[in-house]
Amino acid sequence: MKRRWRNASLRYARKGAIGLVGGAVTVLGVVLMALPGPGIAVMLLGLAILSVEFRSARRAQRYVREQARRALIRVRRRTALRRESNARRRRTRVDAPG
Repeated sequence: MKRRWRNASLRYARKGAIGLVGGAVTVLGVVLMALPGPGIAVMLLGLAILSVEFRSARRAQRYVREQARRALIRVRRRTALRRESNARRRRTRVDAPG
């Protein structure tokens, strides 16, 4: 009987430690989003730590990862459009009589 209690207490201690460390890293990631630094990466790391023990953190991690992927696609698309526009402008300047 003692052994079962000890395992349960260790399990709760582990869950609490993972929650504390993962929560702190996630909060640090949110703070770094406003400050210069790798905010999204740190936040994903915190959610990865939390997802070891908590299902809701796994769902949040998937959601944040998907949103980051979509944002990256939008940035790449916008950058490609900007490059095309700049290339057109350069061609127009070269072709113009002057």
